[in-house]
Amino acid sequence: ASRCWQNDEYYDIKFKANCKYILRTEDFKHDVTINSQGFRGKEVAIPKAKDTFRIVLTGDSFVFGNGLRDNKTIPYLVEQILNEEKTFGGKKAEVINAGFLGGRSPDGHLVFLRHNQFEADMNIMGFFVYNDFSDMDSNEWLGIEELSTPKRIKSTQYLVTGEGLYVDKESDLKGIYSRIVLRNFNTYVFFSKNFSSLFEKTRAKLLPRAADTSTPEASDSYPYGVHFDDCIFGGGVCHRRFEHLFFDLERVFVAARNESPRQNFGVVLIPGDFQVYADAAQKYK
Repeated sequence: ASRCWQNDEYYDIKFKANCKYILRTEDFKHDVTINSQGFRGKEVAIPKAKDTFRIVLTGDSFVFGNGLRDNKTIPYLVEQILNEEKTFGGKKAEVINAGFLGGRSPDGHLVFLRHNQFEADMNIMGFFVYNDFSDMDSNEWLGIEELSTPKRIKSTQYLVTGEGLYVDKESDLKGIYSRIVLRNFNTYVFFSKNFSSLFEKTRAKLLPRAADTSTPEASDSYPYGVHFDDCIFGGGVCHRRFEHLFFDLERVFVAARNESPRQNFGVVLIPGDFQVYADAAQKYK
């Protein structure tokens, strides 16, 4: 699945056009179809037909449908329901799956809204309140000098390699995953995974780490650091405490709404237990 990735000029990752693959894990195996626009599902007509009410749903693996066939994803089912109920009267509902497998963040979705050519009547930003949220801390905003919102975004944590692999710079390009021969050798990976933590604990006891007193913020610089005013839109590198991401998230929503046509913009928070537990369907109605 990772070989369907490519770099993009506006945001850090994108699917290769017309790419089909089989996503296989211990729990499931299914086909995935990427259309000519680089999104999951059927082709999208440009320009849009006059009798169509088009919704673009952005998001991560929940929206994309990790573990689901093409006809079982959230966007597919929402389109089906809207058309069965004739929600838009004489207009046909069309829901575009703009989810990405591999993680997105709300500010990444915002940059997508700025540049997509889908002529949407409504944009819905879906995200998982965990890593999608905190991933904003590792995104660099570019081209904001002349724009109210960034022209493009670049992740300081992830990248797409020349061979089409979507990797984490810290874990995948260092240590056991940095050498192709070793990362394909299961026994080596097994021992490295299971004994590296034991080694770190032993080393910590033998060589205690001195406290960092180089800056006044050192004591609370991990994991999200300290907050500066205008953190996202102020440019440059900034560090944030976790709680300040809520403030930045609000600013992303306001900017995204302004990017949406006729202010038809919505946010859906996707709870993790909804896909895991059957009784969660009743809980969330």
